[in-house]
Amino acid sequence: METIKDSPVDSQLKRRAEEKLKETPPGSDDLSRVSPETMARLIHELQVHQIELEMQNDELRRIQGELERTRNKYSHLYDFSPVGYLTVTEKGIIDEANLSIASMLGVERSSLIGKPFTRFVMRDDQDIFYKHRQRLLKTETPMPCELRLMKKDGHAFHSRLECMVIKDKGDDLMKIRAAVSDITEHNHLEMALAKSEKKYRKITENMLVGVYQVTLDDKLIFVNQKMAEIFGYDSIKELIAAIKSIEELYA
Repeated sequence: METIKDSPVDSQLKRRAEEKLKETPPGSDDLSRVSPETMARLIHELQVHQIELEMQNDELRRIQGELERTRNKYSHLYDFSPVGYLTVTEKGIIDEANLSIASMLGVERSSLIGKPFTRFVMRDDQDIFYKHRQRLLKTETPMPCELRLMKKDGHAFHSRLECMVIKDKGDDLMKIRAAVSDITEHNHLEMALAKSEKKYRKITENMLVGVYQVTLDDKLIFVNQKMAEIFGYDSIKELIAAIKSIEELYA
């Protein structure tokens, strides 16, 4: 037959009940003067009370199981989120971290907890994080920050931190929670796009035919040197100034 062990809560209640029983005055437990009818009623009430306690205990165990399942569910979502999550104290010490940020930095999560976050920030960007942290704690307003973080192997990557201030109930201490995204590839694409745009703008500006670009409501947004010469102006700046004068005249 399987033996059911008391939970820590049950054991604690049992000890408290035994201590309470020891405080009962001598002679108060003398049942020799109790009538059979009263005894039967007391036994019935005790049995009912015992069943109620067992039902309450079962309900508590059910609720505890649901809470554990919910906690495990959200713990999984937190740990394996596509972005890194970490919480730092007012002094910048890492208090919590998920597996994603540990993977980004190439370290074990356990090696993050209790360490200064600046240990993983490029030296040239540490002052940026310090000032950002001070602004957050002062204003308590969510705001982003871009930093270069460094992996364990020494390789750096560009990151974006979406930060907010949090407070524990009953505690005046503030912490900063940050969602960290690796934006290295995004930055590379922006740089490549800017380089390409600069290259083709230079080609367009030096073409032997006039080129211009306007919006749907006929606002000029680009014109090359050849177009200015076609209209009899020495520079693009002079042509744009003339166009603005005409627009103001008919406004």
